Amino acid sequence: MATPSSSRSKRKLDRMEADPVPEIVEVEQTVNGAKGDLRGEKLRRWMKRTAEERFNLTWSANQKATEKVYASPDYHFVPKYKPDDAIVVYYRPFYYDAVVLRSVDPHHCPDYDKDIPAYKIRYTGWGKSFDEDIVEWDAFCPSVNGQNFPLQLLYAHYWNLLQIRLVRKLSSQQKKGIFALQPVELARCERQWQEEMSRDYPDENLTFAQWIGVEK
Repeated sequence: MATPSSSRSKRKLDRMEADPVPEIVEVEQTVNGAKGDLRGEKLRRWMKRTAEERFNLTWSANQKATEKVYASPDYHFVPKYKPDDAIVVYYRPFYYDAVVLRSVDPHHCPDYDKDIPAYKIRYTGWGKSFDEDIVEWDAFCPSVNGQNFPLQLLYAHYWNLLQIRLVRKLSSQQKKGIFALQPVELARCERQWQEEMSRDYPDENLTFAQWIGVEK
């Protein structure tokens, strides 16, 4: 596994097209979109898909939501994060805990002809030699302006569990800072997810783990 490297400065948006891992920004859009797409027969077809297919399709839907945030004519350059904010960052094949050190020069996105906030970050448990610059769309935070985003956390948690199963042997270095929800937090996020799903699927009692395909 590639380790966090400072050479990965200001990754481009097209990286996400190659890596089927969503950075879920517009959680409400994602939940509502998933519900709208998976009613009735579509939900049954969804449940027949493999976990890999479900992760990939969830990524695809959320990548569109991510792009809309920055592509919107109403988007204004306002950094979302500040120094010492805890964030979660994807670096193949895992999501990692990290902390924002400071803002850096913005990344200019030619597709939208806009500047996007960027940050210097440090991965939890990694030395400063692995500090790097990331673009804002490469990170998410457990809480932004007091709004909790359980879907983001559930996705990252279960994605990591799936990858750990697939990677036969992890070094002690590779294990440092891998994101995971603690049992109490996991239960809280699952409850919130089930409450959301039960509004449109009152006869279903699916956990996120079941919905995404990592549990039966």
